[in-house]
Amino acid sequence: PATAASAPSTPSSASLPVPSCPARVAMPSTMSPITSTSPWHPNSQIWVIVAFSVLFVAIAAVAVVLLSKSLVNGLTAIRKFLHKIANGDLGVQPDDVWQNRDDELGDIYRMATRLQNTLRQIVNEIKMSASRLNDSADQLTDMAQNTNSVVEDVIQAVGEISQGAKQQAEDTAETN
Repeated sequence: PATAASAPSTPSSASLPVPSCPARVAMPSTMSPITSTSPWHPNSQIWVIVAFSVLFVAIAAVAVVLLSKSLVNGLTAIRKFLHKIANGDLGVQPDDVWQNRDDELGDIYRMATRLQNTLRQIVNEIKMSASRLNDSADQLTDMAQNTNSVVEDVIQAVGEISQGAKQQAEDTAETN
């Protein structure tokens, strides 16, 4: 049995007696000591299962973090690319890394690139149509100016004919 002399000497424990401790603690009948046949013994199968489970959960957590990071990076790249297109920058160059991915994010990126090309074609067709419309307007302006010139010439000729007829009528009236 332990005595007060074998207890560590600290100011608070020096005055307290140390109770004697039996060599073996009595356990309730429902609890059994951990023996080599106990499921909680370090060599039992339960510890192996628990250890593998913890290892599996750790590996799964790392895999989830890596996959999540990859998805977030892909979605961020797609968002930035579409944001530039939405702001009218149809000349932005797509990233080959995302273009060549063989997964759903790569599919979405390729569709965004196709959208960019389609919008470029639409804008180019609108520019060409506007240019043709401008050319047609210039032709119509030229035609209107030519028509105006011809009408002025006709008016002048009619005026001259009218003046000549008037003069001829006066001359005829004088001779009669």
